[in-house]
Amino acid sequence: SDHGPVLGHEVSFTGEDGGCSAEGGQPAGARLAADPTIVGIIGTSCSSEARAAMPLISAAGMTMISPSNTAPDLTLPGNENQWPGYFRTAHSDLIQGAAAAHFAYDFLGVRNIATIHDGSLYAEKLAEVFRGAFEDLGGTVVGQGAVQPDQTDMSAVLAEIATGGPELIYYPIFMPAGAFITRQAQETAGLEDTYLMGADGLFSPDVVEGTGDAVEGFYVSSPDLSAFGDAYLADFVPKYLEMFGTEPISIFHAHAYDAVGLLLGAIEDVAVVDAD
Repeated sequence: SDHGPVLGHEVSFTGEDGGCSAEGGQPAGARLAADPTIVGIIGTSCSSEARAAMPLISAAGMTMISPSNTAPDLTLPGNENQWPGYFRTAHSDLIQGAAAAHFAYDFLGVRNIATIHDGSLYAEKLAEVFRGAFEDLGGTVVGQGAVQPDQTDMSAVLAEIATGGPELIYYPIFMPAGAFITRQAQETAGLEDTYLMGADGLFSPDVVEGTGDAVEGFYVSSPDLSAFGDAYLADFVPKYLEMFGTEPISIFHAHAYDAVGLLLGAIEDVAVVDAD
């Protein structure tokens, strides 16, 4: 609504649910690629969806800009998962993983860490980058674990992680699994004083609601939109509240706003108005 019509045409939105998975991303991408009324795509939400959908979208000659895909290989030149027509306004996890590792090593002073992922492309790659960056700094990886996105009992993986004696556990996953790990880690022998750290997938209000008092002392790596000052806090957020009746549920809402602006601006620059 801030952008207004494009060359005299009102902009309407349609959507497909890729389910944050490759299995859902492929058919969702196929449906959008086959729709002649679609002129551009904002998405996907998850990197796994993009990897499956983008070959079809690229083959159709379409452009997709993701506000929240962070898997490095999606924009890394010279690899099989980089497709023409794909862009993103989100950061690469090559940046986030390294920043989180430096925080753990330099600020918290830990030297032994463990990681947990949930099988998603996002979580696996971010955990991998974090481990590599931490080892490059001189630290040691003493454990790696994996959980299912819908898993509620984390006792087995946490008990196994505890045997390595990590000073910090990095788990760049999503809710609700992230809340279960945060709560249950503090109840696991050997992990009572272990630092816990998530990533941008756990930077949302429902994390506080889902973890209760266990969230105290929990660290998270994420973009910090408050750095934009009044332009964000006094202008953008009130408008968002007025329009949707709730605060943004993900840090990537601002990235989505910019992605739409970039897409519509590009269409205005290259579109041709004809008799049709």
